[in-house]
Amino acid sequence: LTGSQTELTVVVVVAAGAECKEGCDLRQGYCEVDGECRCQPGWQGELCGNCTRFPGCQRGSCHMPWQCDCEDGWTGRLCDRDLNFCGHNRPCHNNGSCSDDGSGGFTCTCADGFTGSRCEERAGPCHQQGYPCKNGGACMDEAGSAHVLVCLCPRGFSGPLCEVPPDPCASRQQRGPPSPCAEGSTCVPRGPSRFLCVCPPGRAGTRC
Repeated sequence: LTGSQTELTVVVVVAAGAECKEGCDLRQGYCEVDGECRCQPGWQGELCGNCTRFPGCQRGSCHMPWQCDCEDGWTGRLCDRDLNFCGHNRPCHNNGSCSDDGSGGFTCTCADGFTGSRCEERAGPCHQQGYPCKNGGACMDEAGSAHVLVCLCPRGFSGPLCEVPPDPCASRQQRGPPSPCAEGSTCVPRGPSRFLCVCPPGRAGTRC
């Protein structure tokens, strides 16, 4: 070691008189006993003529140890990203068209009536109408196969699109009078959560 540099020297000691296996590449292999061919790090094979690829290399080869030279149509450090993903995998469903992005990814352009990253979902009325249910209502269209949508409204809301707020004059209790005003009085809505009780003669108070 000198300064910040590290130099590694591989010293091969061949036993005196040892004859390596015929064909053993002595640039990458060595022997200690007759008929042997032991490989240096980064080389492999019966005669040590094959380099060792970078660990994890999938669609690549090497000319020197620890390389991963990609085959045509593949890219990435491990040659694991398909440049022709569309052609090899056909990921877009329902007649969607696929476009490779040049880096191993793809984009699906869906046919009319379908949506999703792979055009796997029907673009039913919920999707076509921009999920129109209001006030937290859930849009239901049988996974896109229904002709019309239905809004499943949260408790208290009503209307085709859940656009009608709760009636403040309706009972606020599971059991009790039909409105917050006392029996015999009239409840008048004044907003989503406001009401006015109109009392009969002889009664008074906020709720009569």
